[in-house]
Amino acid sequence: MIRRHVRHRSDAIGFGSREMTRIASLTLLLAVMVMLYFRARDPVMWRWFANDPDQAAVDDGEAALDVPESAAAGMQVLEGPDDTDPDEQAAFRESLASIADNQSLTADEMFAYWRLFEWTRRSSFEDLWRRSRKDLLFTHLFGSPEHHRGELVGLRLNVQRVLKHDPSPDAPEDVDVYEIWGRTSESGTFPYCLIVNSRPEGLPLGAELNEEARFAGYFLKVMSYEDKLGTRRGAPLLIGRADFIDNPGRRAFEARRQGSPWTFWAVAGLFATYLIVRAVLRKRPHTEPARLQRRTTDEGAVRQWLDDATEDSQSPDPPRGESS
Repeated sequence: MIRRHVRHRSDAIGFGSREMTRIASLTLLLAVMVMLYFRARDPVMWRWFANDPDQAAVDDGEAALDVPESAAAGMQVLEGPDDTDPDEQAAFRESLASIADNQSLTADEMFAYWRLFEWTRRSSFEDLWRRSRKDLLFTHLFGSPEHHRGELVGLRLNVQRVLKHDPSPDAPEDVDVYEIWGRTSESGTFPYCLIVNSRPEGLPLGAELNEEARFAGYFLKVMSYEDKLGTRRGAPLLIGRADFIDNPGRRAFEARRQGSPWTFWAVAGLFATYLIVRAVLRKRPHTEPARLQRRTTDEGAVRQWLDDATEDSQSPDPPRGESS
């Protein structure tokens, strides 16, 4: 009798576990590609390819571009002598004997601190920015602070932190004190500490920001601070005015991202579906309905089998009681 050889196979109607896993993987990959496509369509994602003209090199310490009309234009400017007055410069130089770097601000240093503060209140941001040096880098101020005290410095920086402080008892009247922490492309992970009297319109308060601003102010010292890991570090302390730089492209992108949370949830849902399908398929039994398997046999083997069967049928039965 011919034996029927069978093999295990997947259900003839549905998909096997391997096919379902592949389908789920391809679906998830397609969702990720669609998300990347829509992200790549936004011009903000490709700003780093282009050269930023505001970061262009300067010639002879002057900015390469004219100062545009900004939010700082409407800030109040007081009457009085500033850093261009010889007597003011002489008084400031006398107060430098009490300045100590790599330490927190002390009471003895507040005389020089408030003098620089008053200079900034008596000058507009445009005037400070025009007269400021753009070639003084973090390396210069941090490495040789004693040579640059009172220098007017211009910075283009990324702002991460803006806080408001109550003025000390020895502060001038009608004074607001804002503390800005930010980094430039040259300083890398090392921040500047900037003190301003007026917060530019559009620049928010907060400890976790990602804003752009310009700053023009006077360098005082390298101030000691403690980072998030508890390590003591030093940051250049400058006192001046700031100008908020709005980025309409980034604002629009953030608005779309906040208004379209479905992208995140869609990808998360597809990924969860993939995990569920994969877990269910792993629990399915491997034994499935069998089906006849067609065997490809050698023609010679078939003939040999038929000959053997014919010979067996023609041979006489052995007599009863006798062994064959």
